[in-house]
Amino acid sequence: MFVAGIFLWYVLCYYVIMKTILMAILAVLSVALAGVLGYQKLTQPELVPTVVSQPAVNQPVATTSDETAGWKTYRNEGYGFEVEYPGNWHVYPSIFQEIDIIGFSNLSEEEVKAKQESGDFTNARSLTIKIINKQIDSWLQEQQRLSDALGIENFSKEKITIGENEGYKISGAVEGKRGFSKALFTKEKVYLVETLFPKKCIFEECEIFNQMLSTFKFIK
Repeated sequence: MFVAGIFLWYVLCYYVIMKTILMAILAVLSVALAGVLGYQKLTQPELVPTVVSQPAVNQPVATTSDETAGWKTYRNEGYGFEVEYPGNWHVYPSIFQEIDIIGFSNLSEEEVKAKQESGDFTNARSLTIKIINKQIDSWLQEQQRLSDALGIENFSKEKITIGENEGYKISGAVEGKRGFSKALFTKEKVYLVETLFPKKCIFEECEIFNQMLSTFKFIK
């Protein structure tokens, strides 16, 4: 699982270097500066995110719906949600800048290591869910302020439905390039959903990730 933690760290830092400005958009500015600083010290072992065991997480189980035949369900009772993902994908829990992250990727630990060495993330698929301990209104206001401070153009927050849940699509543009992320929320938490790979899914809706989000459920 050490490599799993490295995976999330690497893709975040790699993404910052390749698309620093767009990272600010996709993460809605909440971790962009931290990512830049983190990359400068990437070789220092103490800054590698720690892989954590999330509280009260059940083992994945097979799902049986038509469009998601063969998929598994990630269920996290500690954070109160579940989501389905392709059966041959992998789940990588980690923590970054004191934010808990659940990563989903088609890459195994061995494939992650190989891509780290080559720097080639062709065919990589990666989606993360960040659990942020803030109320949605406060968090959205914070993103608006950061957007203004960093010159993000046309910052917008659009109410959408994600699965059976109310959520937001947050987007903005820099130099004409527009990216987005999505957020679900409860009374006390924001669940920020970001696509890291493939790059095209940074700018446009992608079916595989929309299918995953359509299965997102809050649990009691």
